[in-house]
Amino acid sequence: MRYAKKSTKFKAGKYVRVGGQDVATNLLTVERENGQRVQDDPARNYGVQVYREAARKFAEGERVQFTAPNYEQKIANRELGSIAQIGRDGTITIRLDEGREVKINERAQRHIDYGYAVTSHFSQGQTARRVLINVDSEHAHKNLLNERMAYVAVSRAAEDAKIFTDNAERLGVMLSRNVSHEQALEPSIDAPQLRNAVAEFKTELMRHSEAFTKESSVKSNLPQQKSKALERTQTQQRVKETEAPQERIEHGLSLGF
Repeated sequence: MRYAKKSTKFKAGKYVRVGGQDVATNLLTVERENGQRVQDDPARNYGVQVYREAARKFAEGERVQFTAPNYEQKIANRELGSIAQIGRDGTITIRLDEGREVKINERAQRHIDYGYAVTSHFSQGQTARRVLINVDSEHAHKNLLNERMAYVAVSRAAEDAKIFTDNAERLGVMLSRNVSHEQALEPSIDAPQLRNAVAEFKTELMRHSEAFTKESSVKSNLPQQKSKALERTQTQQRVKETEAPQERIEHGLSLGF
């Protein structure tokens, strides 16, 4: 187990191994990485992630995926890549599909797996030349098999998509189920009424927009008109100030001599 959040006994990011359980008291006996065994109440912890260890053999060129996010190296959950190099010291260089390379240590990075298959949920946003879709119509959860799942899975393929299943007839019925929430609008308003309401709203919005534009244009012209009137007044004032001294000088000359 991994504690994603800090608890009363463990820091965030710490790993433990379950060594036993007491059903009567709802307590787990967990073993720390240093070998110390302590009791823990799962009901008092939040953000606990449970894993099952499995051995994997990797080679250079292998397709891999990260099964948990790595915030330090900015690696998202289920991000895909290829192994570019495996060092003698246990350092693995992975070239992510986005283009950049990251280095991980095989002892420190525990959340890595083969990257040849992903769930339809984590395949969103990805594109492949050929897609092989495996769907078990008998054991898969019925709420997961629907029209949306079929669209997401098939639309990942750029050239070819093939579906493998145990029962094609039953799968066809299950993948035809529409889980869209559009029907939630039907009791209160039907589609034509909704379209008419939207059209009326757009018309009203455009009318107000045009009125606002005209009003803004009128207001924006007022400062220009005031500015021109002010210029005329200042020009007239300068002319008067220029002509006034000349008149005084002429009168002065006539009176003085």
